[in-house]
Amino acid sequence: MYFVMQMHGFTCGVDDLLITEGKDSERIAELESCEIIGDKVLREFIGVTEKANIDPMTMQLNVEKKIRSNGEAYLDMQMISHLNEETGKKAVLQKLLSEGILKPSGKNWISLMTTSGAKGSMVNFQQISSYLGQQTLEGKRVPCMVSGKTLPCFPSWDCSPRAGGFIIDRFLTALRPQEYYFHCMAGREG
Repeated sequence: MYFVMQMHGFTCGVDDLLITEGKDSERIAELESCEIIGDKVLREFIGVTEKANIDPMTMQLNVEKKIRSNGEAYLDMQMISHLNEETGKKAVLQKLLSEGILKPSGKNWISLMTTSGAKGSMVNFQQISSYLGQQTLEGKRVPCMVSGKTLPCFPSWDCSPRAGGFIIDRFLTALRPQEYYFHCMAGREG
């Protein structure tokens, strides 16, 4: 074994993480569809139909009233379940790491390391190549401050997936500052 490792080394590179253009555009389309879910879930939460024309300020006020009276638990549960349903519906993201990687799995050392259990996991592989997903703190989405904001860069009572800690970006192409902050918050738990 020592001789084999000496003659044939084990190396990983960025090319082990790259995704084909076609699969990457499918990944982007599926994750962008998650942004639309936020508005749908909010309308259900405050009891407004999708066809009703409601200005953003009135919607924010209605969300604030509903959260202050009923709490955020129901909204968090609905948002997380709808986002999970959307990302799992077409299984694009699951197929991405097996079929969409530029380097085939027999020659892809990152894939070999994670699937064999030698180092890392499929979650690590997904976070590098695909997306990070919902960041949770104590089993809930990122909580709002007294001002109704999750971070100062978001509007008050913005309950969109991104403002609630759903990260559609990946480590390979960098995270936005607010997404990095959410990921650090979730990583410090425990």
